[in-house]
Amino acid sequence: MKWDENTIIEIHQGIDRFSNSDVLLIRLANELEEYLDFGIIYCGDSKQQQYSNHQNNLIVEIAEKLGYPTLAVELANAFRETTTAQIPPELCNPTEHYRSALIPPNSYQRKLPVWFDQTIGNKIAYWHSLFKSDFLPPSPPPPFL
Repeated sequence: MKWDENTIIEIHQGIDRFSNSDVLLIRLANELEEYLDFGIIYCGDSKQQQYSNHQNNLIVEIAEKLGYPTLAVELANAFRETTTAQIPPELCNPTEHYRSALIPPNSYQRKLPVWFDQTIGNKIAYWHSLFKSDFLPPSPPPPFL
């Protein structure tokens, strides 16, 4: 289910039509999780912008209409706390990726022995295993005791 401003409005207007409220409940729980740990802020501008366009008040009402008033209260609290949270820009995702990304520090570099083993060493071992089986006689069977 796509989750954007239009979908939220449609669900709010026609909540009685939905027969499977469990899917909505899972989606609401996911929404709460995105905000509880401030993950939405750490993800950077692209995901934060997408989530800031949500109709948060309607999301709270959907939780209430489904019969989960505690979830509605927690969602409202999480939305409010997220709007006032301040995260240092250095901790946010500076890329335009929609998901988390590993950004190594400028001082990061693989050491030569590690690089050699991971690239050249593995290739040598592979070729050696191919030629070893072609040129060596078969091993004798183990002796009987």
